Amino acid sequence: MALPLITSEIVDRVFAQLDVMEVELDADPLEYGPKRLNGKVASARGLLTGCERHFLQVSHWLQQYKKAHRAATLEFELIMQDMLANDPEVKAGQSVRDRDAIATVKVRSEREALSQMEVTIQDLEAMMQVIKAKRSDLRDVQGRLKDQM
Repeated sequence: MALPLITSEIVDRVFAQLDVMEVELDADPLEYGPKRLNGKVASARGLLTGCERHFLQVSHWLQQYKKAHRAATLEFELIMQDMLANDPEVKAGQSVRDRDAIATVKVRSEREALSQMEVTIQDLEAMMQVIKAKRSDLRDVQGRLKDQM
């Protein structure tokens, strides 16, 4: 299973979409009548549905990346242990630190992939926090609209 590529453009796009998910409350809802209020309730419900869609998508991505990160971490550790035990070049190091350094250089691409996964997981967790905050805000607005009714 290939991981979806989470770029900064995707993160920015989600943040931009969340940024415009707003419903303005009227100071005096009676002034405009029930039709406008019902429209705002429907709008809030639609925005909340969109926010939930983002939540589910980002949750799925986060789960995929965490699962892949755990597997990649285990694989990296096994490769390192194998190199420390069996690779002649690594075993030729003078000290344990030298051996670790030589082995780490040999598995640099795996280490970079792990690092990139960690960065992506942090981005996804930040997106989850923002989505949760927006969802809470939209639920609050929806409750206030019901109170105005």
